[in-house]
Amino acid sequence: MIRALLFPAVLALPSHLSAQVSQIPRTGCGGSAVVSVQGQPRIGQRLSFGWACRGGTALPVLLFEQAVPVAYVPAPLACAVGGCGSISLLPRLYAVGVAGQALTVAVVLPPDPSLVGFTFHAQGACVSRTCLDLGIGVAVRIMR
Repeated sequence: MIRALLFPAVLALPSHLSAQVSQIPRTGCGGSAVVSVQGQPRIGQRLSFGWACRGGTALPVLLFEQAVPVAYVPAPLACAVGGCGSISLLPRLYAVGVAGQALTVAVVLPPDPSLVGFTFHAQGACVSRTCLDLGIGVAVRIMR
């Protein structure tokens, strides 16, 4: 498990999606998991994002970006036959874990009222020697 404190970006790890955390359509590869988010995306609160890769050889990566992922990932770069959904080409922040281990990124959202309403996106990826497997992205909207 890798932990990182990221500022000003804040992240979380859930077993369910709240009204402030929603899946981003047309992201990820077929049958992909969703980044887990735990905590409530509220100013001054702690959030955790979690991601794990199937198998023990791929590196887990978490990508964070303000813009919605828009770049399509074609085969053979994508592990899935026929390609995958979208990914952010220029993530503002990313974390790389250790092969065979889950990756967790935890942050505390600053208690800054100007962040209320700000939305950022998180997406997991698994990087192997031969291809990239994308998880389903989530949009996180910061609330009061």
